[in-house]
Amino acid sequence: MKIALLLIAFISLIGVRFIPRSRRFSHIWIFVCILNLAAVAYLYIGSLRKDSKIRMLESDVVAVREFSSVASLDAFGYPLGYGIKSDHIFSNGLTRLLDGMYIIKDDKVFMQRGPEAEKQYRELIKKFPKFPFGYYFLAFCLRESGNDEWRDHAHRALEIFKITTRIDGHRSHHDEFLEKVSAWFEED
Repeated sequence: MKIALLLIAFISLIGVRFIPRSRRFSHIWIFVCILNLAAVAYLYIGSLRKDSKIRMLESDVVAVREFSSVASLDAFGYPLGYGIKSDHIFSNGLTRLLDGMYIIKDDKVFMQRGPEAEKQYRELIKKFPKFPFGYYFLAFCLRESGNDEWRDHAHRALEIFKITTRIDGHRSHHDEFLEKVSAWFEED
């Protein structure tokens, strides 16, 4: 694209040299210069758009590579077909860390809070830094206790949720929690 820009500019400059400099041809000379500038601007803007699209696609590729594994997990670390209410058994390091961190009561899930829960969520973040729900759970605990550190963890959760919700096949918990974290900052 840059070569085309240079080629157009070069041809236009050469072409202008062959137009006589009399008053009779001045309008032609001006027209050629304007046409040259318009062509260069058009090609330049097109190349900017193309570069922007390439950067966006590169960002999407990185997002899929880095976060597709966590996008397919629910808030408790379970892949599709498994879950806290499922008859199927699934266990890995992530689900084991979250085991005992929630209580199911009247078909609702309540996450543990308090100093021990905070410690557990920090451990979860340390071992699984791309799992956004760890940041969310810690932010929730800290926010409930009035600790301003909640904002840092909520921001990180928000960043990751914005990535995971762009990945096809992500679990619906990502959308739900993205809305919850966003609402926190709107209230603030």
